[in-house]
Amino acid sequence: MGTFGQLIVNSSRYPPKTNLFMNTLPGRWPLVMMLATMTLSGCVSKKKYLALEDAKKKTELRLSESNKENKSLTDELVKKTKEASKLYSDLDALKEEFNDIKNEMLESNARKNTLIEELNRKLALLSTDNKAAKDSLQQVLIRLDKKEQRYGARQKELREKLAGLDGIEKALALHASQVAEMDNFLTHNFDKNNIANAFTSVEGGFLYLTFSPGVLFEGNQLTAEGKRMMKIVAAMLANTPDVFCTIASNWNETSLKELDALGQTQEKSKQVTPLLLENVNTNPRIQVSSERIGAQQLGSGDHEIALVFSPSLANLTGFAE
Repeated sequence: MGTFGQLIVNSSRYPPKTNLFMNTLPGRWPLVMMLATMTLSGCVSKKKYLALEDAKKKTELRLSESNKENKSLTDELVKKTKEASKLYSDLDALKEEFNDIKNEMLESNARKNTLIEELNRKLALLSTDNKAAKDSLQQVLIRLDKKEQRYGARQKELREKLAGLDGIEKALALHASQVAEMDNFLTHNFDKNNIANAFTSVEGGFLYLTFSPGVLFEGNQLTAEGKRMMKIVAAMLANTPDVFCTIASNWNETSLKELDALGQTQEKSKQVTPLLLENVNTNPRIQVSSERIGAQQLGSGDHEIALVFSPSLANLTGFAE
C-alpha cells in the first residue's frame, strides 16, 4: 500500500481540523485522488529513474571491468592456447623422438641379441678349441719334458766331453812338452859331443831321428860313430820313462822290395836295440816297423834306418772311447 493510501486509511486518527480538507472536497475526491496519484507516481518514477541510472552506471562500470577482465582473460587464453599448442607440438616431437628411440632400442636389442648369440657361439667354439689346445699343450709339455730330460742327459754328456777335451788339451800339451824335452836332450848332447850327422825333427807329436847316409852302418855293421849316437839316445830313454821307440827305415825301391827292406831293418835293429837298452831301468817299448821314413837320406846305399820316438799315450787313450 502506498503512502497516499496510508494517509487515507489513517485519516481517522487525525483531529477534525485535519479532516476539514477532506470534508470540503466531497465531490472532488476522485480528481484529487487522481492528481495525488499522478504526483506520487511522478515522484516514484524519478526516484526509480535515478536508481536505474545509478544501477546503469554501476552496471556499465561492472561491464567495463568485465570487458577488461574478459580481454585480459582472452589474452591469457590466447597465450595459454599458444603455450598449449607449443606443448602439444613438443609432446608430438617427444612422442616421435620416443618412438625413434624405442625403435632404435628395439633394433639395438635385436643387434645385441644377435651379437650375444654370435659371441655365445664363438665362446662355445673357443671352449672346444681351448680344450683341444689344452690337450695339445699338455702333450707338447710332455714331449718337452722328455726332450728336456734327453737334453739334460745330452748336456751332461757334453759337459763331460768338454771336460774330456780339456783333459785332452792338457794331455796333448804334456805330450808336446815331453817330445820337446827329448828333442832338446838329443840336440844338446849331439852338439856337446860334436856329432853333426844326426838330425832331429818334430812332426805330428813324433820325434824323428835321421842320419847322414853311411854314418850309422857301414854295410850291415854298426859303426863306432853309430855306437856313440846310440849311447846318447839310450841316455835320453833312461831320462824319459815310458817312451815308444820305433825302428823304421828308408830304402831304394828299385833294388829292394818292402818285405826285403823290413828284413834288413830287423837285422840292423838287433845291433841297435842292446845299445838302446843299456843302463835303462824302465822298459822302453822298442819295435820294428815297415814304415818308410822319407826324410832319411839314402846316398849311394840301398837301405838306411831311422828312429821314431813318442811319449806314452796313456794320458790320451782314456779319451779315445
